[in-house]
Amino acid sequence: SDGGSGYEFSQFNEIVTGCLCHEHVRDAYHVNQKIKQRLNFVPELQAELKKAIRHHDWSEIELVLTTAESTILIDEEEVETHQKEQIRLLKGYLNRNWDYLMPLYKRGLGENLRGIGTCESNHRPYSYRVKGHGKYWSKDGVRNVVYVIEGLKNETLEHAILEEMPEYNKQQSVQYKEALKAAHKQVAHQSHEGVRHGSIFHISSSSSSIGRLNKVLSTV
Repeated sequence: SDGGSGYEFSQFNEIVTGCLCHEHVRDAYHVNQKIKQRLNFVPELQAELKKAIRHHDWSEIELVLTTAESTILIDEEEVETHQKEQIRLLKGYLNRNWDYLMPLYKRGLGENLRGIGTCESNHRPYSYRVKGHGKYWSKDGVRNVVYVIEGLKNETLEHAILEEMPEYNKQQSVQYKEALKAAHKQVAHQSHEGVRHGSIFHISSSSSSIGRLNKVLSTV
């Protein structure tokens, strides 16, 4: 989860009530985004902070943040105040989410698992199709779109369609297949005449506005 409103541990815990194990993790994309936003004045330390998170070592976190604070320009009061506030906010964010930043391999789920785990990045095939760009859906409509996307991702769509519409599997004629192939072939390049040149006769280019227009057309 990204930890936003409605996506806290308690919300997920309610969804999976009764499961034997619930491992809640912060989405890596949003964690990295927060680091980039807060430490934009010391980009060279961003990778070090990400490494400290992967190690899940709070002493490393404090070392990186202390180093970042030491780079602040104390002779510019406004900048100093802003950058110190960014560090304070980032430290608070990491502290609040510390339990959820523990990598999977440190949770006893298997040594080969790396990263902090994420499911949110897998939402993109759905969210890109059904959100934004002024799209609006009925409840049934958005459910059907998600079913189609899910079927394509899991390669189960054709099987599902055939169960409902066996006629979908009818063999197409040879002529139809050939026509389809022909339609997909790239059309051969055709040369074009391009821009035509124009001119206005019997008018001097220096005597009037029409003459100036003649000069422009002659140089096109």
